[in-house]
Amino acid sequence: MVASNWDRTATARMEAALRALARAEAALAEAQARADPASSDDHGRWLVAMVNEAVSTSAMAVESAHRAVAARKPRPPREAVPDTDGHDLCPDPLAAQTPAELVDALCHYRIWAGEPSFRQMAADSRQRAAASTLCTALSGDALPTLDVVLAVVIGCGGSEEDQRRFATAWRRIRLGQASSGSAMARSGLRVLPSAAAG
Repeated sequence: MVASNWDRTATARMEAALRALARAEAALAEAQARADPASSDDHGRWLVAMVNEAVSTSAMAVESAHRAVAARKPRPPREAVPDTDGHDLCPDPLAAQTPAELVDALCHYRIWAGEPSFRQMAADSRQRAAASTLCTALSGDALPTLDVVLAVVIGCGGSEEDQRRFATAWRRIRLGQASSGSAMARSGLRVLPSAAAG
């Protein structure tokens, strides 16, 4: 499992708080050992009080970090609810022949899955693609990357079978694009910009 930025930051804060607590406890033990309780040395008592406060502050930081980590329990991944027997309404990506048709299948798949928000899809796909990237990909006709296609499917709670079907459809379309592009290059044909575009 890939750790998120939040997880890495929380772990770093926890480790820093634990190190600070250990240093403060060691300093308190040393200050208490050096302080003479029979002495009227105000500086020694002040030093013990300050180090004791540092230990208390560090302990609170550790407790706060523990609470933050405990509050961020991972949600179980979203799962698309299958159709009832005899009613398969899930879009078939293997019917797609063009990038626009695959994007259309992805849009219908999202609807079939209950139209999760793009933010929810990004979170459920473990940020495989940002919410804005998912929105842009489903708004156009261009072939999204395979990572974006899989992020949509995973973000909608798609099964491994759904992921394989969409990946196969994507590969077939993308390999077709690559084949037609290399055939044009071998034949010496080039695409010239249109006069209207200039």
